[in-house]
Amino acid sequence: MQYDTVLFDLDGTLIDTVEDLGDTMNKALEQFGFAQITYEQCRVMLGIGLRHFCESALPEGKKGMVDEVMEVFRKIYNDNFCEKTKPYDGIPELLSWLKERGFKLAVITNKNEDISSVIVEKIFGNDVFGAVRGAKDGIGCKPQPGPALGVLEKLGSEPAKTLFVGDGETDVETAKNCGCRGVWVQWGFRELEELGEHKPEDIISRPEELKEIIERNKRID
Repeated sequence: MQYDTVLFDLDGTLIDTVEDLGDTMNKALEQFGFAQITYEQCRVMLGIGLRHFCESALPEGKKGMVDEVMEVFRKIYNDNFCEKTKPYDGIPELLSWLKERGFKLAVITNKNEDISSVIVEKIFGNDVFGAVRGAKDGIGCKPQPGPALGVLEKLGSEPAKTLFVGDGETDVETAKNCGCRGVWVQWGFRELEELGEHKPEDIISRPEELKEIIERNKRID
């Protein structure tokens, strides 16, 4: 199959957000008088949504305060979401390679859509991705296929000619729900064994390996 479209997850796939998320969580925890977390602890907690992140960061016996912590976290993060966030090594070069070859690119994330759009434009510019779809009222989220299929329709792309690249089980599941080929990245927040039954078609350890998948499948055609 010759692919012409790539959908990317955001956090843990295109960009490393651990330090900004960890700093924000520690500011929120500090307001409640709770112990802070390290960046390494933060990394392990990420990848399954904000509620899971907050629950994991809270000390035992205080898990019931997750809603209060989430509210404070959101307020702080809205003003500090792109202080230390940066693209993973090799990602800018990969995106340039894809754009030079006419690939249609988009971001599909469960992160707030407004914040995601600002981050993407600040880090990558406004001419790389044809769409940034994130969490928004009235729109489903991964692993539901709706957001990705809506973006593919906007791009004029077909699921069968699309690669879905992400670091979590929700990304692998979304790819299957949409009929796209799933590519799981090893540099993100989740470990392979955490994917459980959600096995991707491909696993890559470096961004440039996505080029090999594309070229290999082009030769097969």
